[in-house]
Amino acid sequence: SASASAQGGAAGTAEGEAFQYDTLEVVSPAEEETLWNIGTELSVSIALTPSLRPAHRIQLLVDGQSVTEEPVRATQFTVGGVYRGTHTAVVAIVDSDGATLQQSEPVTFFVRQSVQPRFFLCCTDGLRTDFLRADIA
Repeated sequence: SASASAQGGAAGTAEGEAFQYDTLEVVSPAEEETLWNIGTELSVSIALTPSLRPAHRIQLLVDGQSVTEEPVRATQFTVGGVYRGTHTAVVAIVDSDGATLQQSEPVTFFVRQSVQPRFFLCCTDGLRTDFLRADIA
């Protein structure tokens, strides 16, 4: 059967030699997702099938920069210093020598910050309105 030959082929393949993961993608944030008020901390989730092979590591890049000093075996990341604007995330599988074996498609996402009002534009209490107006004058 097709699955038997695929399993046999994978088992007979030397570690890191022409192996391809069926799924390798950034699943969170999603493509074109807008993230609100994250306080510069981005949570990233990676989908990977089959499981990570022993000699392989994961390298996450946000805006082209690796988020860890060395590739890791994690599929969940918290990335600091992600400010308002448009960003991209890419995940790569690297071997023990640091060579990229496979890379996901980039995911583009947006970080936005809500603007907090500095005063009420309208209220029903005339005294409060006068007080707020005096505050901002």
